[in-house]
Amino acid sequence: MAHIEGERELGAYLDEKERRLEEITTGLARLWFQQYVEKKRPAEIDALEEEQSRLLLDPELAEIISEFAGRVQEPLTARRVLAWQKALLAAQINARPEVFRLQNEIAARQVAYQPEYNHFPTDMATLRHIMRQDADPLHREEAWLAIAPLAKELEPQVRELLTLRNQLAQSLGYRTYVDLALYLQGLTREDVEDALKGLATRTQDLYMRCLHEESEHAGLLKIMPWDIMYLLERADGASPAYFPASQAERKVAEFLRGFGVELAGTGIRLVVTDIPYNGLTMTIEAPRDIRVLVNPRDGLGYYSTIFHEYGHALHAYYARPQSYILRHEAGVFSEAMAEVVAYFVNYPEWLAAMGLSAAEIRSALKARLLAQFSFLRQRSANALFEYLAYDNPSQNLNALYAAVQSQVVGHEIDPRPQWAANAWYTSYPVYWQNYVLAEVIASQTHRALQTRFGRVLGNPAAFAYVRDQFWAPAGGVDWQDKVRAATGDDWGIEALVGELLTAGAEHYPA
Repeated sequence: MAHIEGERELGAYLDEKERRLEEITTGLARLWFQQYVEKKRPAEIDALEEEQSRLLLDPELAEIISEFAGRVQEPLTARRVLAWQKALLAAQINARPEVFRLQNEIAARQVAYQPEYNHFPTDMATLRHIMRQDADPLHREEAWLAIAPLAKELEPQVRELLTLRNQLAQSLGYRTYVDLALYLQGLTREDVEDALKGLATRTQDLYMRCLHEESEHAGLLKIMPWDIMYLLERADGASPAYFPASQAERKVAEFLRGFGVELAGTGIRLVVTDIPYNGLTMTIEAPRDIRVLVNPRDGLGYYSTIFHEYGHALHAYYARPQSYILRHEAGVFSEAMAEVVAYFVNYPEWLAAMGLSAAEIRSALKARLLAQFSFLRQRSANALFEYLAYDNPSQNLNALYAAVQSQVVGHEIDPRPQWAANAWYTSYPVYWQNYVLAEVIASQTHRALQTRFGRVLGNPAAFAYVRDQFWAPAGGVDWQDKVRAATGDDWGIEALVGELLTAGAEHYPA
């Protein structure tokens, strides 16, 4: 075992470990990008993942970190030790070969899977478009069921993966893998469940009023799972002609130029490719190489997605950690920073700058309220199901998924296979709650920005505040401390609840 005396030697030791970790993760990121684009797994991934596993599971490294934990005086080194503690704890599950090999096997199948619609191969973007736009419920049902064959095929493997993660987490003293995963983000299951359920409960009357009013307009006698996107996301509230996908990158650049930021001077670039998600940002080598992957479509909804992804990219670009291990922040905070940027598509003045009239802005904001409800409800349901699934992976998970979705989202129960095709449960476990909490933090942040600056859109001082308070410190400052310092309060649902109820009173009065 290496003999480390004092914090200076510790810093030098960690520098070398982080240098190699950065080389490995940069190489893996390039290969994962290749997999997303080419739809096949590069053979070189295996060797790099094995090396990463050996580094993170090295007993010597674990012993040195344990020895210095809680004893370091220099603040930056103390943050590095804490970050390494969490990274090594996570590695006790995620870096184990039996876990990442199974996870990768499932993920490769999910990425390569080509669903069929009307007996012809199609892609996920087309299926989502059908469920949002097609007035025929039979067409929407067929699109919804297009992933059922994959879900049925993968269910035994995904169930095995959940069980394996659980067993390893329990061997480390955690009740389930969920408790460990949330701890690593600075969260507890109790706090998250309180937030998700509290948000749903306090907006329940308004949400059901919106849902049933829209179902009546659509002539539906009952609401099925494949109807939700159609009812809540089918209309952007303004002509898609205002939001052409072909112009989205240029519009993002114009938006940032208003804050005094030139996108062309960054390492951020857009890549159009079919992926299992609406969008995905891959930090290959920050700040020089950050790639935003998208499934483009015309409409305000796509602009919200691309603004969100560029929020991720800006967060990665402006992060200035003094240590590589501190570049990685909790997923909940990363999603919140992306959503802080995406929130600007809800600003009436931005919509006006896109050419919308006052009446069209009102219609667009009404549609955004519905889309926001769809986003919050479906992601809350996905998270709550996942927690219950880890409580007992051997139960009937198709029935559980259908029941939780029905209760939270408000549609009829249909237990046909869906959940196991969901890439998040495989590749991004215990992540769904982060999208909801991101909305919570973004709403709170925008309220604080408006209080501090008055005009926020196009105000370089507001942009600099977010950059300096949130992005630049990276993991050198705890994310909850950053939220508290920047907004004046701990994170909480009050701002978002108030925002939803105010918008609801305008567009769906009781």
